[in-house]
Amino acid sequence: MESMPCTFSSGVCSALMRGTKFLSGTLKLLAGVLSLVACGAQHPSPAVAGSSQSKPMVRDATKGNSTPSEPPKPGGAAVRTVPKLPRLAIRFRPDGDRRVLDVELSLAGHSAQRLSLSDARRTQLETVSARDEGGPLTVDLVERDGALHLVLNRPSRGELHVRYRLPAASDVDSTKILATAVDPSRMRVVGERVLALPLGLDAKPIEVTLSIDPSEVRGAGAASSFGRGTEQSFRSSGEALRHGSYIAGEIGTAVFRSPWASDTSIYLGQFGFAPRQIAADMAVFRSAVGRILGYRDPMPMTLVWMTDARPPGQFLVTARSRGALIALSAGESWSVGLRVAVATAITQRWIGSRLWIEPAAAEKEVEHYWFSEGVARWFAATALLHSGLLSLNDYAEEVNGLIAVTVTAKERKLDQPALSERYGKKRQGLPLMVARGALYALELDAHLRAKKTSSLAEVLAKLIRVQNRDRGGVPIAQWHRAVDQPGMETSSAARYAGQIRQGEAVRPYARSLGSCFRRTMGQYDVFALGFDAEATSRAKSHQPVSFDPKGPAARAGLRADDEVEFVRYRRGYTDVDVRIAVRRGDKRIQLRYRPVGERLRGPRFVRHGKLRDHQCEW
Repeated sequence: MESMPCTFSSGVCSALMRGTKFLSGTLKLLAGVLSLVACGAQHPSPAVAGSSQSKPMVRDATKGNSTPSEPPKPGGAAVRTVPKLPRLAIRFRPDGDRRVLDVELSLAGHSAQRLSLSDARRTQLETVSARDEGGPLTVDLVERDGALHLVLNRPSRGELHVRYRLPAASDVDSTKILATAVDPSRMRVVGERVLALPLGLDAKPIEVTLSIDPSEVRGAGAASSFGRGTEQSFRSSGEALRHGSYIAGEIGTAVFRSPWASDTSIYLGQFGFAPRQIAADMAVFRSAVGRILGYRDPMPMTLVWMTDARPPGQFLVTARSRGALIALSAGESWSVGLRVAVATAITQRWIGSRLWIEPAAAEKEVEHYWFSEGVARWFAATALLHSGLLSLNDYAEEVNGLIAVTVTAKERKLDQPALSERYGKKRQGLPLMVARGALYALELDAHLRAKKTSSLAEVLAKLIRVQNRDRGGVPIAQWHRAVDQPGMETSSAARYAGQIRQGEAVRPYARSLGSCFRRTMGQYDVFALGFDAEATSRAKSHQPVSFDPKGPAARAGLRADDEVEFVRYRRGYTDVDVRIAVRRGDKRIQLRYRPVGERLRGPRFVRHGKLRDHQCEW
C-alpha cells in the first residue's frame, strides 16, 4: 500500500491548511504553514509554511562576542588579550553510488571525551574511529536522552581526529527534509544528523573550516547555510553548526550585497519560477524589515532552495543557522503561501531571535511560540503587503486561512498549557499556536492604529532597540506595558489572557483589513478522511484503521473489511479529491471523494466596493 499525505515539520504550520469551502485559495495559501518551529521539526526551530516545526532560531554564540580585557595599567593604555578560539575542520565526502556519507572531524584547542549527535541512532554510524597525538582512541556509542554519544576512553590530547560513515536515503525520492540523503545526483544533510560535536562547544565561538567534496555526485558545486563553495571558512558555534544545512550537486546561486547586508540564495534542482527574481524579492524584503524595525541585520543570510518528490502545494520552510531551508515540488509556483512562509523565516532573524518573550518560571518555551512563530507570521505578511509583494486580496486570504485554523483545528478547545503539552508529546497543535498568535497581533495592531497613537510594528521596533542595548528576552509584563496605549478598550494583558492563554474563539476587529473589507460569517469545512491512512498503511491486513462508518470515506463506499492498496490525498485540502484503490474479494475498486467532515461557521473577511488597493483606507 502506498500513501502520500502532506508532510509537516517548524516552522510552523502546514495544518494552517484546514479547509474552507468558500475559498479554496485560503488553504492553498497556507499549504504547509509551523513555525513556527519551527514551526518543527523533524528538528529545530518552530517553523513555518507548508511546513515545519522547530524552536526559535538559534542564537549564534559568535554574535555580539566581546573580547575580555585587562584593567588599565598605571601610566599606559589598557592591554587587550585576545583568546585563541578552538579550531574545527569538517570534511564531508558523499558517495552517491553507495548511498553513504563519509565524515571527518579535526578539533584543536579544545579537549573532549564525549561527542554528541543530537538526532541520530547507534545503528546509523559505521566504521567509527578516533585518534589524537597520543595515538588511537577507543569509541563507545551510547544512546541517551534522545542523542547518540561517541564516548572516548580518555580526554583527547592535542588535535583530535574522528571519522565515521553514515548510510543515506536517495535525495531525489526523499521528502523528509531533515533526512541524511545522498544519491548520484546530489547530497543534502543537516548538522544534527551528521555532526558529532562536544556539547561544551555549543555556546562557544569556533573557527571553522568546512570542506565538501562533491566529486562522487553530479556537478561540482557545494554549499551550506553558511555560504557557497566546496571550501568555506567562518566563525560559528557548535549549536549553530548543528542547525546548519549542507548540500552538494548542480547548484545555482544569486547574490545581493549592499553596504549593510549580504543575501545569498542557493538553488538545487529545477524550479517552476525564476529563482534569481525571487532571490531579489527576498533581498528587498529583508531590507524592508530592517527599515521597519529600525535595525538592519548585518549578518549574511543564506536561503537554500531545493526540489524533491513532494507534490505541489506541500512545500516546507524551516529556519536554519544564518538562513532557511526551503523544500518544494519542481512544479511549485511562487504562490502567496510560499511567499509568506519564506518571509516568516526571514522575519525570525528579528522576531524570535533578536527579540523574544521570556518564559515565566512555570511556563515552557513552547508556550511562547505564539510570539516567535505567530507574531512573526503576522509581521511577515504585513511587511510583504507594505513592500508591494502581496496584494490586499492576498493578505485577506492569509487572514482567512488563519481564522480557518482556529475554527477547525482538532485542538481548538485546548488552552495554551494543554496545547503546548500536546505539542511536546505528539508534535501536534503548532499551527493553532501560530494562528492564535498571528490573529492576536492583527487585532492589537488594528486597535493601536485606530487610536492613531502607534502601531504594533513601532512597538516591536522600540523593543528591539531595548534588546540591542540590554540583551536577553522580554518578560511578558514588559511586553504588555509596551503595547498598551491610552484609550484602548481591552488591555494587552486581558487580550493575551483570553486569546492566547485560554484559547477563546477569535472574532477579529471589523476594520482589521481597512475600509475595503468587511467582516462577515462564513462556512469552514473540517478536513477528514474517514479513517487513519497512515495507521492503515502500517497494518498487516491494510484494512482501514479508525474507520468512521458515518464518515466521508464510508459515504463514498469504503467498507471496514476492504484491503486498502493505496491512498492519494493532500492533507488539509478539503477541495482536493481523495483517491483510494481497494481490494474487495476478487475485485479491485477505486473510490474518489472530497474529505469533508464537519461544517463549522466562523468569521471571515470579504471585499466590498470597487476601490483599488491604493484607494483603500488602511
